[in-house]
Amino acid sequence: MPSRTSGVPLGEATLSRRAFMRNGAVTGVGVMGLSSLLAACGAASGSATLTVVTNDLPPTSDPGDTRILRSLIAAYEQQHKGVKINAINDHYDPQIYFSKAAAHKQEDAVDAAFTEPPLMIQRHTVADVTSQVKKQSFFNSFAPSALAIATGPDGKYYGLPYAGYELGIMYSKKLVTKAGLDPSTPPKTWDDFRAYAKQIAATGVPGFIELTKENTGGWHLTNWIYTAGGDLQTVSGGKTTAAFNNDKAVAWLKQLQAMKHVDKSMPSQVLVGYNDGLQAIATGKAGMVVEAPDTLVTLKSSYQADMNDLAMWPMPQNGGNAALTGGHVYVFKAGNSADLLQAAVDWCSYYRFDLNVFEDFTANQATAGLPVGAPANSLFTGDYQRQRDAITKKYANLPQDNYAPYSSATLTLRPEPTVQTQKLYASLDPVVQKVLSDPNADPKSLLDAAAQQFQTVLDAG
Repeated sequence: MPSRTSGVPLGEATLSRRAFMRNGAVTGVGVMGLSSLLAACGAASGSATLTVVTNDLPPTSDPGDTRILRSLIAAYEQQHKGVKINAINDHYDPQIYFSKAAAHKQEDAVDAAFTEPPLMIQRHTVADVTSQVKKQSFFNSFAPSALAIATGPDGKYYGLPYAGYELGIMYSKKLVTKAGLDPSTPPKTWDDFRAYAKQIAATGVPGFIELTKENTGGWHLTNWIYTAGGDLQTVSGGKTTAAFNNDKAVAWLKQLQAMKHVDKSMPSQVLVGYNDGLQAIATGKAGMVVEAPDTLVTLKSSYQADMNDLAMWPMPQNGGNAALTGGHVYVFKAGNSADLLQAAVDWCSYYRFDLNVFEDFTANQATAGLPVGAPANSLFTGDYQRQRDAITKKYANLPQDNYAPYSSATLTLRPEPTVQTQKLYASLDPVVQKVLSDPNADPKSLLDAAAQQFQTVLDAG
């Protein structure tokens, strides 16, 4: 995501849907049942207090999850007398992170995007936590493709992946049906997608809204390029070259331009951010948006979206048979002591992977009327993953038929580009904005200029 693999060449490697993973992460825990959750946890050894600073406290706009996390931390600290958890709201931003890391002031555990470990490892801002993560009870259940996200070129582990996503088309069943379209029949090609958007727009509501700012325009453009089988970067002889000024990108941008200016199937608003897209699909202001099903919780809690109305299709294709995948990974501060690294890894493992915590959170989520059971690929294998799946199924409250075409699709999942990803996305935002604001803009010229500019970023290292 605009901030979201690594390992064996990350680059433009591809992963099959079944081999990769989907978000099954715990984002908090309910205040109920905390004492039982902690029963199996032993206190930290030694008398010195270890303070673990993390960056993933929810924002003030989300007081419920903040309260839940603070309750979990308080109970955890009671059982781990030598450990203090200091969660702050400082969600990952690459520029801020590397500035802080230069002064050795980044948090001890940083929730970052899948795209970030390669550059972090290269710049030595993250610690080798191989010994610490191997001590976790779930470690041997990780899918190899998941561990690859946090694996360095030396084969060592530099983090803990905990959540993944796959982009698709989220749509309103009401608006699609009103347009005379069949929700059970996804648009399979770019041409189909354009036709669907135009038909929805004929009812008076924009058929499609596209994200364009704060790196989201470049993020989504990458996804569309993947659906055509294109690349954004190439690597030869250790040199990375910008390659997004290709015919695949030009073709999509020309279609997007035509959808906006010829078909009139998109809204007049050009500057559209992440939350703008969510609000539009939640409130019936657009028929379709590129999204992932892990946003359903936010759509319900922040926008009171109708879960029976929102559904998912796989990405329409133009020869690529692929979709973009990304996610979240915890990385740990280079230079910290082995004990502090262990404390940080232990806390993150408990918070995200403990099955009791996961069940308590899932149960409370369902009780609160929040979505449970969105489509998910597997982060793990074997019995541990089966236990997680069983917990999710036990409390599921979402209409599974709404996601059947998405869940059954056999697209290849392609990770995001891995070299200067966020700056790549930032360089492409203006390109997307320009084709949507100017019917006469030339996509190839815009892409050539952006590639030339971004190449200077790549060359600077």
